[in-house]
Amino acid sequence: MKSRLLLYEQEKISLGTLVADLDFLIEALKDCDVSWRGALRREWGALEEVNAVVLDRGTAMLDQPLEQVVDQATEAMQALLADVERCGTAR
Repeated sequence: MKSRLLLYEQEKISLGTLVADLDFLIEALKDCDVSWRGALRREWGALEEVNAVVLDRGTAMLDQPLEQVVDQATEAMQALLADVERCGTAR
């Protein structure tokens, strides 16, 4: 997950790709702490909502409010992933 977030930050993958990849990876964390995984899923949900808006608008450009939502969600995910003891497979 960390590598996918980094690729998005480096603008090497799109928001849609990030959302799809994180969805798959979060689903794979079945053996992790439920509340930790739920927190990841909530942040993913914010990213998915922004992606839906972008798709609806037909543009890849994020306006300032949407960019702020993405930044907050990705930062929160990074913080959650730093607590890797709650799930040893989150690398």
